[in-house]
Amino acid sequence: MHIAFTDKNGQNGNSFSLCFFLCVTPFFTSFFLSVSVCLSLCLYLSVCLSVSQPQDGGVMFAALYWEEPDRSGHKFGPDNTTAMAKVLKEVDDHVGLLVSELQRAGLWGHINVVVTSDHGMTQCSAQRLIRLDDCLHPHNYTLVDLAPVTALIPTQDPEKVFSLLDKCHPHMTAYQKKAIPERLHYRNNRRVQPIILIADEGWLIIQRGDKLLTLGNHGYDNTLPSMHAFLAASGPGFRQGYRTAGMKSVDVYPLMCHLLGVPPAPNNGSLAQARCILSGEDCVDVALVAGVVVGVLLLLTAVTCEYLHG
Repeated sequence: MHIAFTDKNGQNGNSFSLCFFLCVTPFFTSFFLSVSVCLSLCLYLSVCLSVSQPQDGGVMFAALYWEEPDRSGHKFGPDNTTAMAKVLKEVDDHVGLLVSELQRAGLWGHINVVVTSDHGMTQCSAQRLIRLDDCLHPHNYTLVDLAPVTALIPTQDPEKVFSLLDKCHPHMTAYQKKAIPERLHYRNNRRVQPIILIADEGWLIIQRGDKLLTLGNHGYDNTLPSMHAFLAASGPGFRQGYRTAGMKSVDVYPLMCHLLGVPPAPNNGSLAQARCILSGEDCVDVALVAGVVVGVLLLLTAVTCEYLHG
């Protein structure tokens, strides 16, 4: 996919994106390519398009996507260390191929490379199923989405439906739209349904039965470590050898816009934390500053108390 854009200086640029549905999803194509062939093809095309200068038709931004380890994480679950070790080795080899191709093209060290994921994964089990039919009859609601986060529209008395769901299962929390926690940023859009159900980590909400469709899943509370994504970056725009405690997924967009010199559209991200991984940028470790402030306040409190009792 090709997208043209304009940077903050008014210069035109090109972007290029390839994904891997051709390789693994029979619903979109009548033929298949192996993942390794797809990866090689995608790397070849993206590197070739990136070699030339933007004014010569090359790209300022190239994106690759492959489905692992997400696909195997869903199929086997992250606790299957044998299966996941194999697929993680494959992903590591793919990233190695990307680096070697960029080195061969003379691009490594001259362009910024970001490797990231969009979520984590946790283990599921047939012993951790929450059945809605155990709580209320299906004629009471219209199901919109069913997963660790379930959305539904009451078709009977909304308060009564919510009351039944609120007491449904100890490992499921029910929220009316107006009461969804602010930290989830999920209650102010017109597309959010009247009742949202959130399962505890590793639990799945289903309507009925005992069938477990996936051994691994994501979409749980984003404060859970198992839901946290991964990000590694290298290039002239990044500090080398620097590690940070964490960064929000929504911060990746303003980070990319900063690297490309593109004015960001309105978004929920911030460069505040991302600046710490950028070269030539002033970095303030918010957690460290907060810790120092709290420490100083405690010290002052102790000194004041000792003075008053002296």
